[in-house]
Amino acid sequence: MPGDGHEGNVAIQEWGTSAVEDTERGREELLDYLADRSGCAYLSDLRLPSVADRLGQVLRGAPRGVWAPEAWQEAASYITGEGSGAGEAEARDILLAWCRDCGSRYGKH
Repeated sequence: MPGDGHEGNVAIQEWGTSAVEDTERGREELLDYLADRSGCAYLSDLRLPSVADRLGQVLRGAPRGVWAPEAWQEAASYITGEGSGAGEAEARDILLAWCRDCGSRYGKH
């Protein structure tokens, strides 16, 4: 609005930003990040054995120290169905083990 002190301030949506940039701006939660980069249309798709290999790749490439330990605990609990009081490193290990187990079982069927 003219005269409100915001002349020329235009919000621009940037596409292709990094996970660090997205998180710093509050745009992307960990589960959303994992689902998006694993090609999942829904968060619940992260639990599918057919997604385990892609999810494992995403987890291995996810930047460290971006999300709070609680976000990693939530992701591990949501995806594996088991509670986790672990920090980031432990939650990553739990998720990667789940991906290996699910991926190997899925590949054998």
